[in-house]
This record gives sequence, structure tokens and C-alpha cells, in this order.
Amino acid sequence: MRAAVLALMASVTPGHAVAQQIEVPAELQYTLLIKTLTFDRNLEQRVGAELVIGLVYQTGFIPSRDFARSMIAAVAASPIHSINGIPIRFEQIELSDVGTLGRTLRERGVDIAYLAPLRAVSLDRVLAEARQAGASTAAAVAGQVDEGVAMGIGLRGGKPHIRINLTAAKSERSDFDASLLALAEVVR
Repeated sequence: MRAAVLALMASVTPGHAVAQQIEVPAELQYTLLIKTLTFDRNLEQRVGAELVIGLVYQTGFIPSRDFARSMIAAVAASPIHSINGIPIRFEQIELSDVGTLGRTLRERGVDIAYLAPLRAVSLDRVLAEARQAGASTAAAVAGQVDEGVAMGIGLRGGKPHIRINLTAAKSERSDFDASLLALAEVVR
């Protein structure tokens, strides 16, 4: 019965259906995200006086809300406050209407849209809105890299690893160094 319900839900969910499992804790995701960004040769050209990371989450979806809380706490506790001398600012972006996401990201000056687990929204539309706003994309759910998000942190052999969707990253004007790509799992 449960399998039938899940199959029905997947068939009516707009966009791609990806398991919303977070494999790596927020503290480690933040550290690895920042480390990954140091390998983006275009980062300084793409951001302004500060790097703005917008955490896109849904208050009504408990895994999303809980991850957002964990990530905000991780950022506050982290000693990392800049990247290559560029200050980092973290913004919380509550997603209630995908159609206004792009405008919100532009208004807040978001350079990277960091996606918490999301429910009942089209990932394709979220990505389109982020890209139209000029934001790169990263995901707390590593499986979303297969669905078009540029980067994420997952597990391989029980250890955290970086996942890069090279096609998406290039379309978002990222240019990751070959030394990172040699270590990361590259998806095309």
C-alpha cells in the first residue's frame, strides 16, 4: 500500500521527484560549500562586494524548516566569514511562491541559491527562477545535482563528497578548477 501511495505521489508531483534525504549535516555542508567555491575561478567576477548565499526553504515542510535552522546555526558558529577576502552574508529565503523567487533573489542580491529540501514545487521552475536572477545553485539534497542543481554534498562510501553538475555549473557561469573536478563526482 505504501509503495502505491509513493508511486501516485511521484506521478502527480510537478517537475522531478528526488528523494529529499539530507546525507551530510549542515555544519559540514557549509564548510564544504565554501571550500568548493574557492575553486570557482569566476567567483570574484560573479559576486559584488560580498558573497550572498540565499538559503531557500519552506516553513511548512518540516525537513526543510529543520535544515534551515541547522544551517543558520552552523553559519553562526562557523569561523568562516569570508572567501578569498570576500565577506559572506547568509540570507533566509522562505519559498511560498516559486513565481516570485527570482524577484526575491534579485532584491536580496543573492549570488548562490542554496536549496533546502523542497516539497510540492517544480525543481525545474525553482532552477529557472534562480538562473534568471543570476544566482548559481547548490543543494542540501545531493540527488538534486542529477536533476540540474550545479553542486551538492553527498556521501560515498560513508564519507562526504562533492557532486558537481558540470553542465549546470557552466550555464551558471561557474568555472571550477580541474583539481576540484578530479576529486568531485562530476555529473553531466
